[in-house]
Amino acid sequence: MNQRYTKKVTGTIRLSFLLALLAVAAWTGLALRAGSADAADTSYHKWSLIAIAETKDKYPKASLVDYSHIGRTQLENGLSEEKFKLWLRQADREFGVFVTVRFSDAEDRLVSVAMSETPR
Repeated sequence: MNQRYTKKVTGTIRLSFLLALLAVAAWTGLALRAGSADAADTSYHKWSLIAIAETKDKYPKASLVDYSHIGRTQLENGLSEEKFKLWLRQADREFGVFVTVRFSDAEDRLVSVAMSETPR
């Protein structure tokens, strides 16, 4: 193998590694920001991290641009829902994803996560 080819392959591997590292840092940074965005109300912190993680699983190639907490709804049978809107960028398109995290108040246990895309 010639030296020029080896340098090119090594450079490509380094660049790929750096891009992957930056992507993880961006997701982690936004998740941390999501948790500390409103220091006065941290009751939805756990559920915001779940909403971000589930969205990342469904849209692994998308980058998270922004997120907002819409609010909490009390349901029957001791259940509650936290609603979030996440704004994503994937390739040449930006779109929103509404995420609803349903959980048991008494047990602080996740029940379900629902998502729906929106162009706005």
